[in-house]
Amino acid sequence: MEKIANRIVSYLDTDQAAWNEIERMQMILGLQVLIHNIVMTGTILFLALLTGMLWEAAILLTAYGALKMTVGGVHFKTSCACREYN
Repeated sequence: MEKIANRIVSYLDTDQAAWNEIERMQMILGLQVLIHNIVMTGTILFLALLTGMLWEAAILLTAYGALKMTVGGVHFKTSCACREYN
């Protein structure tokens, strides 16, 4: 995911003049989080669709997201570890 985020930021800032180094790092981190969330949500909903539990998964995913926004959560070094733990 880091490579994808780096490529997107490099594409958006081809002349490397739009952002300074800290802003580039912030953009990369933000894109990594966005990509991670899209992959996690897509994986959950795809598996729910395969098992015929899409509606239930959508409700639980919404509740989980609301709960996580208010109480925080465990943080791992890689998104793969996060997927395996959750």
